[in-house]
Parts: sequence; C-alpha cells; structure tokens
Amino acid sequence: MSHGPTSQYSGSSATLCRLRGWKVGTLLQEVEPEVLDKPLMLRISAIGERHVLACDPRDWENESIWNLTCRDWRECTHREKAQFYTFFEEILETNDPTKVRI
Repeated sequence: MSHGPTSQYSGSSATLCRLRGWKVGTLLQEVEPEVLDKPLMLRISAIGERHVLACDPRDWENESIWNLTCRDWRECTHREKAQFYTFFEEILETNDPTKVRI
C-alpha cells in the first residue's frame, strides 16, 4: 500500500502513526532535510489519542510533542537502524557523545 507525503495528511499525528503502522520505538527520518546531510531523526516514545511524544534519538533526554504533519517522514530502514544503534552503543561505552564518530 502506497502512502502519500506525511505533510499532506490533515488528521492528527497519532492517527497518522496508526495508519502507517508506526509504534513506540519506531525511528523516523525526515525525507528532505532542511539542513543538508543532517536529516532529523525521531524516536517515537508515546502515541496518545491525538498527540505523539518523540525525541531526537541522539538527544534522548529532550522528549516533546511532535506534529508529524509539518514535514515528510519515513521509517528508517534496517541498515539505518543498525547504524544508529551502533552509534548509540558507542555513546554508552564512552559516556561522551563528542568522542563518537557520526
């Protein structure tokens, strides 16, 4: 089933997640980054009736409500998830995100 751009969806972010099959823990990446070579990533941490709570997985302490209909998002591929989790494990091992290669 093909989905249109998330920015063209007129319902709530929570409904968008349910329609796309995005659940808590899903990693999303913006389709056309505003900052070249630095696409924004989000990890969904809660889906309510209308709202979605998420955070940049590289800054997991700053969770907030996100409107997923303001940008176009896609679920990260298995390869992108593996790369991200390798990055995350290196942060945990070094306890210093500035020493980790991105």
